[in-house]
Amino acid sequence: MTMTEFLNKLRNNVLLQYVTCIIVTLLVLHFVTGIFSINFHLPIAYGGDTFMGFVMKGMIDGEWYPFFGIHSNRLAAPFGFNMYDYPVPENFLILIIKIISFISKDYTFVINCFFVLTFVLASLSFMYVARYYKVPFLTSLMFSLLFTFLPYHLMRGIDHLFLAAYFLVPLTCLILVWIWSAKPIFFKRTATSYQLDLLNYKSVFAVIVLLLAGGGGVYYVFFFAFFALIAGISAYFYRKNRYHLVSAMLLIAIISGSLFVNILPNVIYKIRFGENKQRKRCLRPENTPDNISDRRSPDPGNGPDEAGI
Repeated sequence: MTMTEFLNKLRNNVLLQYVTCIIVTLLVLHFVTGIFSINFHLPIAYGGDTFMGFVMKGMIDGEWYPFFGIHSNRLAAPFGFNMYDYPVPENFLILIIKIISFISKDYTFVINCFFVLTFVLASLSFMYVARYYKVPFLTSLMFSLLFTFLPYHLMRGIDHLFLAAYFLVPLTCLILVWIWSAKPIFFKRTATSYQLDLLNYKSVFAVIVLLLAGGGGVYYVFFFAFFALIAGISAYFYRKNRYHLVSAMLLIAIISGSLFVNILPNVIYKIRFGENKQRKRCLRPENTPDNISDRRSPDPGNGPDEAGI
């Protein structure tokens, strides 16, 4: 098969386009970081929030589950460890980690695989949005790679793993654009007015994505809600249609409600036991794992230079 024949086949085969996107993303990832030359059973990094790996080990072993709060009887002896005083709403991302753990119970391997997956998912989500607007495949692929390998992605890295998992951003941005479309997302026009329409493609897509985004990080939830409000207000004045603003408010309510569900264990715990006044003391810099030498292990060979990250 010649290159011309392959490109022609690529243009007409959606599945082949996404498979090509995955392969090219992984090749570029290795070229940039050399990540597939390291031992995935050893940590890539030792700073930032990587101490959360010990907590993820408990989740992988079935000690706790996503959406039920982070806790462990194997840490912080003799009373055990929990994070009910410090909400971690990224349950959707934790669920993905849990699914990966069905392949291996080695938490380091699982975390490293999830980090690689953040690049693949970021590329695929951007590709989907670009192809939705009929952008040519090669152009879509190029911009997907640019989005996936933003410096931010590598700067956050394993140290801030959940921030590096920004693969839902293109999909939420697509929803923001829809707020401005001629037809309100959750409504359809009738002979005299508008009526609720929750079963159209845009409505179903928006609900699913925003429910997932509520468990993908509070920062991305905040920025979506802010820009959705701006888009809804501006569309209301430009379109002279209040249903655009109503749709925007519904979108904000969905993602905010999803976020609330993700932090519900923390809310219940605080209602039952009140505020932990020692929390601020525990979060002082001198009490963090980065400054407690006996909690840190020597780098066994997957340091930044060898991992390329």
